[in-house]
Amino acid sequence: MRVSGGEHADIVVIPTASRIHETGPRYEQLFKSIGAGRVTVMDFDTRRDCQESGRLRRLEEASGIFFTGGNQLRLTTLLGGTPVARLVRQRNAQGVTVGGTSAGASILERAHDRLWR
Repeated sequence: MRVSGGEHADIVVIPTASRIHETGPRYEQLFKSIGAGRVTVMDFDTRRDCQESGRLRRLEEASGIFFTGGNQLRLTTLLGGTPVARLVRQRNAQGVTVGGTSAGASILERAHDRLWR
């Protein structure tokens, strides 16, 4: 969290890979408990969600983006090739920390694949 701003960290948690409803709130609580200044859980249930200007704006504000574990295929199917995927890549290139666990971490390796463009 230190690389995302420490106590000023502004984290967006994306639990899209998980089908467990409590995943997002658990990570929100975790990031808050270690001192993040702001944490937002942003789930994407449809590809249409990935085009919403409010969601894109929120990602533009974040100093860190975190993908939870779950189903990697679900994550690539819903986010791949969308404005959200492109924005995550862009923000990372600008220095925003992007991380994850399990499927969330695996997808980061694929961030340069054409699925994410």
